[in-house]
Amino acid sequence: MELKIDRLVSPIGEILLVCDGEALAALDFIEAEARQARNLRRRQPSAELVPGPAPRFIRTRLEAYFAGEEADLDAIPVKTGGTAFQERVWAALREIPFGQTTSYGKLAATLGMPTACRAVGMANGANPVSIVVPCHPPSQAARFHEMHLPGQLLILPNAWDAASARLIEEAGSRAIATTSAGLAWARGYADGGALSRRVLAAAVAEISRVVKVPVTVDVEAGYSHAPESVAEMVKAVIDGGAVGINIEDGADAPDLLAAKIAAVKAASMRAGIDLFVNARTDVYLQGLAEGEEAVAEVTRRAARYRKAGADGIFVPGLSGENEIGQLVRAVAPLPLNLMAVPGLAPAASLKRLGVRRLSAGAAIATAALGLVGRLAAGFLATGDSDPLFAGAADYAGLNALFPQAETDEKGLW
Repeated sequence: MELKIDRLVSPIGEILLVCDGEALAALDFIEAEARQARNLRRRQPSAELVPGPAPRFIRTRLEAYFAGEEADLDAIPVKTGGTAFQERVWAALREIPFGQTTSYGKLAATLGMPTACRAVGMANGANPVSIVVPCHPPSQAARFHEMHLPGQLLILPNAWDAASARLIEEAGSRAIATTSAGLAWARGYADGGALSRRVLAAAVAEISRVVKVPVTVDVEAGYSHAPESVAEMVKAVIDGGAVGINIEDGADAPDLLAAKIAAVKAASMRAGIDLFVNARTDVYLQGLAEGEEAVAEVTRRAARYRKAGADGIFVPGLSGENEIGQLVRAVAPLPLNLMAVPGLAPAASLKRLGVRRLSAGAAIATAALGLVGRLAAGFLATGDSDPLFAGAADYAGLNALFPQAETDEKGLW
């Protein structure tokens, strides 16, 4: 059997198309050519790979897809040569409505194998035509990018688990951003790079399962000094449903974060998603410079990060209105993101200055945990029940925000 390899230029990079004359066999970015060839030889060992044009109807539909006509993907026939189980998973992925996400557990239940969520995830990772069988609708990423356009101020009350994310969405937030500190504490880890990457990916998937708005994740410094390892971690976060990340330089050299950003952007493009990368610089937060030198240092770092592919610049600890105005202009056309701190100007003033994103950081999480500590201490000291119910959320209202139990045909979870 002869498989023809063609190339397609798209807005997210050059793509290799492999077809058998009637159907699409594989689809990947040009950077993954060697991997694509290896996988094809493994799945279809008797096939001969030769340069040649893809069928016109396949090219036309892919071009239409990249022009925004996502429904055209459904008309592309595929012949991927996977195992029977892989083919079932890939077929189920094509049934996910555009604009929705799902979890591996839910997909496994749909296939009648509720305990096979890990196998479903592995099958998804082996998908040779991931753009035609997407696991994340590009619309979520596009929506999140659009929230940062000039003239807007995106306010993000950061979440730390599925419950807080769902409450924040219900309160009217247009997107969900996580706080690394709150999420780490909720999972039993200290903040500051101690969180397990596997645990982070699972937490992101849990949040994505219960909300409909875009999700962006604080990945701290990427949990590694190796850009390739950071890119692998971010791919897992994308698989969990994220369409954006915050990634920080901390006390590291700016060139290291620039390399991480470049690796992450390349990995996200290979995954078929235009990930919003918010580059955080800790010049103010860690007191690395002061006054005009701090403004100059942030400006230098922002230029590096923009060149590497960053979509936004996050400067936590910045609060002076004069410096804010200077940096709005200095980092343009990228949006400037600030973090809530005591004494920061009101949102209306920040918007007039040109700030386009304002995050709560860990503030809501620490306030909530502070309340837990005070209520627990009071209850232990007095045994008085009344304070526990002052200002409490309604149980029935909370419960109604979440999906009910998912069961199989035998009524088992």
